[in-house]
Amino acid sequence: MRWQTWNVLAVVALGGVGGEAAVLAQQTTVIQQERTTVQQQATPTQTDLQFLDFAGEYALRQQVLARAVREQSRDPAVRAYAGRMLDFHSRQTAQLQQLAAAYNRSVPTEVSELQPGAADRLRSTFDRLTVWSGERFDREYLNLIHTDQRQMLERYQAAAEGNADPQVRTFAAQSIGQLQQHQAQTETLSRRLASL
Repeated sequence: MRWQTWNVLAVVALGGVGGEAAVLAQQTTVIQQERTTVQQQATPTQTDLQFLDFAGEYALRQQVLARAVREQSRDPAVRAYAGRMLDFHSRQTAQLQQLAAAYNRSVPTEVSELQPGAADRLRSTFDRLTVWSGERFDREYLNLIHTDQRQMLERYQAAAEGNADPQVRTFAAQSIGQLQQHQAQTETLSRRLASL
């Protein structure tokens, strides 16, 4: 529609009907500026793309670990927490997929879709976690995700404040509150387990 409007205005401007030609030329300039703005918004920076990759990897990591916890944990509160983590990070993945699709990128939904280094790190973490059982398993899981959450929160805050793409900034900013709640819940569960 923008191109049609631009073409009509250009044709009329070329016809040059008095002062109307100048007005139409100004409108043409505004439309061209809008088009440039749209193009700039559709071109993310390397920082934006790195954040999308990082956030996608993190969301998948949390989903894989949460599934393991739901199967192996004996503590109902930890299993419930893992269920909430799984739900949240599944929704995050869906949002990231939509955001990444605008840039012809994808977000991993399976371990096999991760980059080799990321897949190796996840397998190593998963293997280290699953050697434990019972209360030790729960403590190790909570310690592990607490560290992850702290790093993730820092990355999301940096993206919300400094990334170029407004959609990436908005996504990051809207996620921060929930990530902070997760971190607080992790700390509460960790303290409860330590007091047992």
